[in-house]
Amino acid sequence: MPDSALTPSPHTNLSKLFFPQLKKYVKVNPHVIALPTPYLNGPVGLRCPVCMVPMEYKKAKVDSWLIGCPTPQNEHNWKTWRCDQLNHELAMINLGTPRPIVSKPGDWGPRVSTQGEILDDVPAAANCSTGRHHPYPRPLQKPHVVCKRVNEGSLSQNHKDAGNKGCPSQYCRGCCTEFGSALCTKHPRKSVIPPQQLELFGHQAQPIAKAATANSQSAAQSRASAASSTPHQWAQSSNSIGRLVSSQSMALIHQNRIEREKSAHQHLNRFDLSKMATIYLWLNAVEPKAYTAVFPQWPQACFGQCELLMQAVMEAVPQWNRALSFWDEKNGGWCDTLVQYPHRFRADQRKIVARLQTVVIPRTATHHSVAAIFAKTPPTSAFLSTSDLPAICETPSSPTTPLISQKSIPAQQTDCSLSVANATGFQMDTQGKDFPSSSSQTSPSPSPTPATPHIDLTQSPNDSAELPSPSDLLSGPVQPSVGDIETREDEIETNSSTTELQGGWPGTTVLVSTLLAWYKDALTGRPKQKWIAHFGGEWKFTSSMYRYRKWIKEVDYEVMFNRFQSQPEATVDEARDVYIDVFNKVASLQGGSSKS
Repeated sequence: MPDSALTPSPHTNLSKLFFPQLKKYVKVNPHVIALPTPYLNGPVGLRCPVCMVPMEYKKAKVDSWLIGCPTPQNEHNWKTWRCDQLNHELAMINLGTPRPIVSKPGDWGPRVSTQGEILDDVPAAANCSTGRHHPYPRPLQKPHVVCKRVNEGSLSQNHKDAGNKGCPSQYCRGCCTEFGSALCTKHPRKSVIPPQQLELFGHQAQPIAKAATANSQSAAQSRASAASSTPHQWAQSSNSIGRLVSSQSMALIHQNRIEREKSAHQHLNRFDLSKMATIYLWLNAVEPKAYTAVFPQWPQACFGQCELLMQAVMEAVPQWNRALSFWDEKNGGWCDTLVQYPHRFRADQRKIVARLQTVVIPRTATHHSVAAIFAKTPPTSAFLSTSDLPAICETPSSPTTPLISQKSIPAQQTDCSLSVANATGFQMDTQGKDFPSSSSQTSPSPSPTPATPHIDLTQSPNDSAELPSPSDLLSGPVQPSVGDIETREDEIETNSSTTELQGGWPGTTVLVSTLLAWYKDALTGRPKQKWIAHFGGEWKFTSSMYRYRKWIKEVDYEVMFNRFQSQPEATVDEARDVYIDVFNKVASLQGGSSKS
């Protein structure tokens, strides 16, 4: 049965057709008074009177529902009902009104759609003047889209209430041409940008000459060929026609592009790389953890500005006192501080070594963050003398006389002292006998023999019978007194100042480790004074010192230190061959290649 045959007239009381027969219908849930709200393919809440299958809302029209039985290929109970009447009848049923429910069109309210929108009344058809109802009425028109510019701002002079559904902004033609997007394909416009958009970007529209307008009108009236009337297909999107772009439009496009690139550049440069540093935190004695943070006031920073570091310490030590120890390169030692206290680092420093106060970093650690620290701080065993001092007395409680170790005096100063001692003879007359020369004293003293006499300090000095004779004392090695040692030190300093210094620093004998030690020491002082302290006793000062200092800076101290850390005997010549390219660049030389 076709739907049109069952479509009632707008002026027909549908309650006479359907609702008087509601006595035949049975609810799906008799215990539930209210019927469900209508929606597409939703249940009606009543059973088909033929097959007792729950009926459904099969089709949603403009202002009506098609209700039918879901049984395939049936003609049991297919009917179309207006939404306003159906809503009224459902409301009465839900309120418990006994059936049959009789109503008139005035009780139904305004005409509504299936979505609940209020619609305009349907105009009376022209063929209804005879008073007869046509079985096939005109289809109802869909409601038009309201121009959304009404709720957004000022309207165009050519504003219409109806908007275009295909317009991206859903404006009418006048509002879209004046305020809408230029990419709208439903409302074609001229290539000139409207004055309202030019004012937003600081541009002023240029007046168009009347002659140009007249020429354009005459050209439009003239009959053009098919080839010339076809627009250029340079559109960037499908189903759109390309158009010529004016100079004002191009200026606006370039200005937008510049603003986008500027914003993208600012997004990339939000963080200043010169204010970033890496913190190597030793939470245990095994291996540190590296955290990179941004310090806005660098080189002044505090550890509390690194959120990752704070979280890691709080997880490792819940009862943390908010104190850390960091390596202070200026003082050359560990410094304890609270994380909220600021500290000023070097401006070129990018690595900070820190540890918990309870963590002791082993000297066997191979991590690069502590390699330079342990290189500057030798172990305690390095301060112990390895020379064998001769014994004065076999008694453990006897005091010993401090002697100058052979290894504590440089080889050059030792040679000078020997020459001075040989020239002067360094002989003293004691009871008619001469002491041996100082050359025999500077050599390592032989170990005492059983024939060597010993003085027992526990005996009384008046007991001269047990004191050894002067001849017995002279038979063993004679130790110099404190006054003799001071005299010899003065002579060594005097003669070392007159020693001829070598030229051509660094030569072929200077070690890379010595050069790097001078560079590291010169970071906290004047380079020339530090150079004299390291090499002034053997080499003449030369201006090439600045060249080698710049060479180490270009290569990077950490890189060169890690490269030759395992080669303590490497010389400066070998290092120069490895980084020959950088050295030639610093020295303004040509040729040479770096060795891998």
